[in-house]
Amino acid sequence: MKKILTLLTGIVLLIAILIAGACSSDKVPQARDDLSIVKIYVKATKINDENHLLMYDSNNYKIRVVDDLVTDVKDNTQVFWMLADSSGLKKIMKIRPKDPVGNIITKKATGIWLFNNYKKYIVPDKQTPDDKDRYYIKVKDMNGEKWEIDPYLRIRR
Repeated sequence: MKKILTLLTGIVLLIAILIAGACSSDKVPQARDDLSIVKIYVKATKINDENHLLMYDSNNYKIRVVDDLVTDVKDNTQVFWMLADSSGLKKIMKIRPKDPVGNIITKKATGIWLFNNYKKYIVPDKQTPDDKDRYYIKVKDMNGEKWEIDPYLRIRR
């Protein structure tokens, strides 16, 4: 009986370690100065009783823009969209190209972790410097209201 109890305790401990290890992998990589990773943060705001998004990115956290953020990226940049702290939003629902034949955003961004609210997109190769594409970002707030805005991604020289 004591051997079985010891064996079961060992199995439970191994399972706990495996689960804890799997859970720690849900961190978004850190933004870098070389633009290989860029994070875009979104937060709900109201202006004249209309819904808008306050946005900023990891290129410059101090610049906060309502709806029309221009984020600099380059070839193969990994772009992550995420909710800012105290965002007032429940979910980033969808990120998709505004122009179906755009050069920078050519397809929808994908969700990356089952229980986290991040979207990821990798900028394709061979981009033209200063090229700029609009994209749609659709969000859902804490009251269940949904809306969409269209900021930019721009290729940095």
